[in-house]
Amino acid sequence: MRTLEKLKIIFSLPVTLMQRIVYRKPDVMSDMQTIKYIADNKCSVARFGDGELDLMCGIGIKFQKADKRLRKRLIEVASSNAPDVLVCVPDLFGSKRELKEKLVVPAAQWWHKHMSVMRGKWYKFFRGKKILGDTQITRFYVDVNDKNRTPEYVKELRSIWDDADIVFVEGKNSKLGVGNDLFDNAKSIRRIICPPINAFDRYDEILERVKAMTTESDLIVCALGPTATVLSYDLAAANRRCLDLGHVDIEYEWYLRGVAEKVGIAGKETYEVSDVISDEGNVEVDGVIYEFDR
Repeated sequence: MRTLEKLKIIFSLPVTLMQRIVYRKPDVMSDMQTIKYIADNKCSVARFGDGELDLMCGIGIKFQKADKRLRKRLIEVASSNAPDVLVCVPDLFGSKRELKEKLVVPAAQWWHKHMSVMRGKWYKFFRGKKILGDTQITRFYVDVNDKNRTPEYVKELRSIWDDADIVFVEGKNSKLGVGNDLFDNAKSIRRIICPPINAFDRYDEILERVKAMTTESDLIVCALGPTATVLSYDLAAANRRCLDLGHVDIEYEWYLRGVAEKVGIAGKETYEVSDVISDEGNVEVDGVIYEFDR
């Protein structure tokens, strides 16, 4: 750990301790409990990770610049109590020891450092929430210590969209389900392809396009970064069920390969590994019903 990072943690400790006194620790369901809740309640899902939290603090991330309107909307969703939208945050508020029991060492170290600095922000933005799901529902394999549970977990996950008419709302290179069988149990699949970078710049267009091209019986599955978090909330208000499931396809690809660390997947975005998208072994996307011009 670099000296600057160590100093940030040291100087943040008094503030973090005070925030832990002022704000109650969020009560978060486990990832499996979250999956079962979604399946049983047939709700929409709006997920918050470290990127969304950065944007709520006015900090841009790799594929979405900071935006005042996006910040305001994310805070609105975080504080909402809409009965048909499950807000999710990381179930990673435990001690360093607890993190190491759950996650592989690099991931446990990263989250411990993140929580040391940002724990109070999580407490602040999500205070008063009675029900919170686990954002990590789409990160079920490579960072998790217990990989033996993965087959059963995937089975439960797939049950959410069993026999559903799915509409994917995704970036150009997300390619959910392309080249694998993750969504093969769906009844049908259609796609709306959105800008992969700064998608929130086109938010109003995306929202109206999705509403116009879907019905109340469709299951919308969104992989569009922080834009998906807001979109799920707004679509629920328009009587559309939307699941913000970004990263689920890449995690499934890693599971199929049995890899021990994150690797690039040919033809798909894997920002955590590389910005370069290889065309080797690429599979053409089908079912596209609309594609934005950039």
